[in-house]
Amino acid sequence: MYHYLLKENKDIGYIILKNENIHVLGTPEDLELFKKNKKKLTLLYEPFELQKEFLYKDVILMPYYLGKEYDLDVDIVYFNNKREINNFRNLKFIKLKKSRYYKWIAKFDKLGIINNLFFIKYLIENSKKIDYLMLFHLSVANSFLIRIYKFFNKKGKVYIKLDINKKTTLKNIKNNFVRRKLFFDFKYIDLISCETEENFILFKENGYYGKNIKEKITCISNGFDEDYLIENKIQVKKYEEKENIMITVGRLGTIEKNNELLLNAIKDIDLENWKILLIGPYTEEFKKIYDKFIEQNQDKKDKVILLGSIKDRNLLYNYYNESKVFILTSRWEGFAIVYPEALRFGDYIITTNVGGARDITSNGSIGVVIDIENEKQLQNEIIKVIENKVDIGKKYNESLKLSNEKFLWSSIVKNKKLIDFFGEEFKNE
Repeated sequence: MYHYLLKENKDIGYIILKNENIHVLGTPEDLELFKKNKKKLTLLYEPFELQKEFLYKDVILMPYYLGKEYDLDVDIVYFNNKREINNFRNLKFIKLKKSRYYKWIAKFDKLGIINNLFFIKYLIENSKKIDYLMLFHLSVANSFLIRIYKFFNKKGKVYIKLDINKKTTLKNIKNNFVRRKLFFDFKYIDLISCETEENFILFKENGYYGKNIKEKITCISNGFDEDYLIENKIQVKKYEEKENIMITVGRLGTIEKNNELLLNAIKDIDLENWKILLIGPYTEEFKKIYDKFIEQNQDKKDKVILLGSIKDRNLLYNYYNESKVFILTSRWEGFAIVYPEALRFGDYIITTNVGGARDITSNGSIGVVIDIENEKQLQNEIIKVIENKVDIGKKYNESLKLSNEKFLWSSIVKNKKLIDFFGEEFKNE
């Protein structure tokens, strides 16, 4: 990190921050040398296409905040046949070519190795320039990438963000023979993180792929992008400024999200002066279910509204900001990005007991966790809100406090394990 020194509108040098106690005054030449000595963090973005909306998800935001906190150069290496990502804050996006037949190849390349050949080529050519390699998921394909990276850069460090739900965790703790062999030697991986305390405890007690990883595993949740609020001058509304609105946000109609549960739970409820907004892209089947719901419940025609996909993030955040309650009905989740979003705007969270539910509600003390697929429980919690049997105004203040303490990316990247992992001479203090 550095600051300009000015005198009569002319640059006379720079202050280079080495740590919180030492400031070094340098010349422009010193600054260039300082920049060249910055460590490089490279994320290999695994999915086939990097869509613009993913810029505000953990896969991009975490590298961004790591770079900001530890003063790293950050490269995002990705495949995308249609679009190029040119600018997003201070990140550098490197687009690799990919076979036009990659979707066909994927049908029989179940391990993902063939489709990762361009990643392999990139690592062969660039591993020595990469100080930290970051990957999402501990897959078979990634195991090859890790070994190639370590072969060409023995001093390099590897960080794996598991992005995993409890169901998959329990499966992978035991897992099959092939994967056990592929991950037999965990010395190739320097740091592994999971998103929920529940998964963290499972890993600490049981290991992973049959291996003891207590010293390498840590819990790093997903967080909220506070820089977005600052950049767009968005002010979080006071509780008194909010409206009687409940929202759910996600891919409506998918098996995972189980949005039908919400419609079934509210069909016999008098919503009084409350509205429920359904936000997100929806399947054709869900549209039919919604239309039938409205047809059979005409009293809710103007109260239960299917808004659909909202690509304008300012508008999406405005809905969070205006709402008092957030509802999630999923059958399973890793750690849903919508959790820290709802919490940041002080929304009272009603959620099924999926990954991250107990973390984001502080074990149910500032929100409520219901059983998965339990329609009656969901109905009862919604009625409590409508009948003012829950002090959601008090919960609002507690939600903002928890968000600031634990669920902002700027705070999350200060995790002790990350400090030890990225702790170098130059870092932001």
